Amino acid sequence: MWRSHLATTRSRGDKRVLSQHSPDSQSDRGATRFPKRAIQSGVVQVGYCEADKAADTPEPPCPGASRPCCTVSVGKGGTALYEGPSSPISPTSPDHNPWVSKNLQHPKYIALKYAASMKISQLYVYPIKSLRPTALSESELTIHGFPHDRHFMLLKVEEDGRLVNMHVPNFPRMALFLTDIVFPDDAQGQDGKIIVTYRQPMSQNDKDCIKTLDIPLKPRIDNLKTFKVVMHQSPTHAYDMGEQYNSWFSDCFGFNVILAYIGDNRRTVLGNMSPNAEQEKTQSGWLSRVAENVTSLGGWVGKDTNDPDSITFADVAPYLVVSESSLDNVSARLPEKMDITKFRPNIVISGAPKEFEEDYWRELKVKDDITLVLTNNCARCISINIDFDTGAPGTGEMGAVLKKLMKDRRIDQGTKYSPIFGRYGFLGRGCEGSHIKIGDEVEVSKTNSEHTKLEWPGLTN
Repeated sequence: MWRSHLATTRSRGDKRVLSQHSPDSQSDRGATRFPKRAIQSGVVQVGYCEADKAADTPEPPCPGASRPCCTVSVGKGGTALYEGPSSPISPTSPDHNPWVSKNLQHPKYIALKYAASMKISQLYVYPIKSLRPTALSESELTIHGFPHDRHFMLLKVEEDGRLVNMHVPNFPRMALFLTDIVFPDDAQGQDGKIIVTYRQPMSQNDKDCIKTLDIPLKPRIDNLKTFKVVMHQSPTHAYDMGEQYNSWFSDCFGFNVILAYIGDNRRTVLGNMSPNAEQEKTQSGWLSRVAENVTSLGGWVGKDTNDPDSITFADVAPYLVVSESSLDNVSARLPEKMDITKFRPNIVISGAPKEFEEDYWRELKVKDDITLVLTNNCARCISINIDFDTGAPGTGEMGAVLKKLMKDRRIDQGTKYSPIFGRYGFLGRGCEGSHIKIGDEVEVSKTNSEHTKLEWPGLTN
């Protein structure tokens, strides 16, 4: 029989657990009290079903219950109100109960839900890779990321004709380019465009030092030349946007630059980044997936827009999710607040109870029906040290963010020399065409029991 009541120490097993691990966490009425530092106001769900008993999963600390399951509503002051069967799992805090601390992360136990606090706080799209983002209030979701995300990129033309992919770490002046998307307006008969604004270093008040360029959001490709682009060992075809656009960027940088457009071409997701990586590894491996892009003539045709395991000019995945709680931790190490766009996220989440708890997030639910599958960590480089005002490496402590994170954020054995901030994600099945907006509630629907390990050829140890 299901009912609502205060969680009490009814059974001897429960009482032993509470008295051993959380003797100071009970009120006079026998309610479990969660420390404020452990869990904020919200909901924690712990589930255990009969099917789990036959699987290799740990037993809960309530041997007397045949189907122990509980939902704990955490109110002000940390008091836990319990809803569940008459013989519940004792809803003790992960800070006090070793079993909970160890096994609450187990994917077979319906993990964590902080419905009262976790929300989408910021959304960003990067129409031109490595330039500054366009902030959004809402967006459609596609299997390849937000619409128009990283559909363009810049390449430096070397004297010998070689093309070099341009990224912020090697070309920090890219931080001086702002982008703004003007979306199509069918009613007004207006096509969409990207407005790029270049501000020379420390010259924001000098209008003569500000240049702008309009780029069609979806260019006509009929007469554009094509060439091969290889990023992180994942190749595709791209279109050369031509002299009008190339010369503008070349003048800004002081060397020859090509603006590339990906069109309907895509790159292959390699290693274990894809949610389908295990199945693909069993069937053919990532080398075979790359080989699928090769024509009989030896040319690269790239992936098409219907392949769920393909990406645009994004580094390795279509979405990057970060937490404001973790940003606060980084900012606390610095003399001023860290600009979250230096981490180049697509989705920023507020209200996570603890910094860096996203390290264990495996799946998120937005508005209860949109799924984001988080597969791997995002390893960081010197781009987070760049000063956005000067387009050069930062000075003082703001130029040492990477070094500060190296002390305690090297948690991924696949990239053990790089600190981690954020999780890479993919859109869940059946969610194509869904929309999200700032303010949407987010819940953690699945977690990992341990840190994930990134595998990507050329990027990992």
